[in-house]
This record gives sequence, C-alpha cells and structure tokens, in this order.
Amino acid sequence: IRDNKYEVEGFTFEELTEKIFSEMAEYSILTPYLYSSDLEEININSWNDIALTYLDGRIEKVSETFNSPKHGVDIIKRLLQHSGMVIDNANPIAQGHLPPFTTKGGTKINTRITAIKDPVADKDCGICVSIRLLHPQRIDRDELVRGEFATKEMLDFLCMCLRYGISIVIAGATSSGKTTLLNAMLQSVPDKKRIFSIESG
Repeated sequence: IRDNKYEVEGFTFEELTEKIFSEMAEYSILTPYLYSSDLEEININSWNDIALTYLDGRIEKVSETFNSPKHGVDIIKRLLQHSGMVIDNANPIAQGHLPPFTTKGGTKINTRITAIKDPVADKDCGICVSIRLLHPQRIDRDELVRGEFATKEMLDFLCMCLRYGISIVIAGATSSGKTTLLNAMLQSVPDKKRIFSIESG
C-alpha cells in the first residue's frame, strides 16, 4: 500500500492497512466484537444481516456486512478451524469454539459457535451463525432463591438427585439460565468427588 501509494476514499493509511490485515489474518467485520466484554451473543442471520446482543439485553444491528454469501462462509470456516471443525456442503452444520480470552478486568470468557449453511440454511443467506460469549456467573443457590428463579425446596430436591447419581436434563431457551442453574447445583457436590465436563466439538 505504501510502496504503490494505494488509497481508498474514506480510509486513512492506518485504517486501510488494519482493514486488510483483518480480512487476511483475522475475522473481517467480526474481529472487533469477538473479544468484547460487553457482548453476550453475535447473531449472523444472513451474510448481510448481523445483530449484537449486549449483556444488558440491548440488541443492535451491525452497519457493516460481509461482501457476499461466500465471504461470510469463508470467515466462519476460519473461525471454526480453531476447534478443528469443518463446514462445507458435506457437513452443513458445525459447532466449535474459540480459545478462551481474558478481559482487561481479568475475567476469562469462552466463546461457542454454532453455524449452518446451505442446503440447511437458505442459499441466499450464505450462512447463519450464533456466536455465544460465555461470561462466568458466580451465582449460588441462595441468590437463585432470592431472585425467585426457584424455591429452596426445588433446589434441594435437584441437588439431592444429583448427589445420588440420578440423571438430570436441564433444557431451556437461550439465556434462560441453564448454565447458571447447573453451576449453582454443582456447588453442592463434595470436594472429594470428580466432575467431568464433556462438550461436543
């Protein structure tokens, strides 16, 4: 860019080089959002329709879009490479994750990715993706009761089932509190017991 004096209207030299680097080595328009401590979810509804969900519940559309459906697919393929997952015509549904990152405040955040492309998603969309930024919740059973999430008796019953090895399924919509409930229940497991966490990916 410097040697050939390339210019793009509306961009300084620094902005242009940063944008090109982001396209070549990072994740294009997603780059500034992937390591945000304020976001809960990035929803790619289509290559030209991206929405951000903040921790306070606000939802905002991103003004920038991918250049084309193929551009969107290429960037998500690059994201999924971190967990060794492939999304293509033979595997149009993929789940993966990014390496954990630590915010300036010292909080460790994990990122989970679920993606679908055509023929599962509409061909005109290119790709549909949910990118969840999993912020740790330090909520115990007492706080669940105070917040009227559940009664003490409900939680005592679930923890008793857990202690006696009874299988439990925790299901619900996005952000309904599944992980929060599970973390609170696991606090009742004695320290001498082992906990194994198994995730698809």
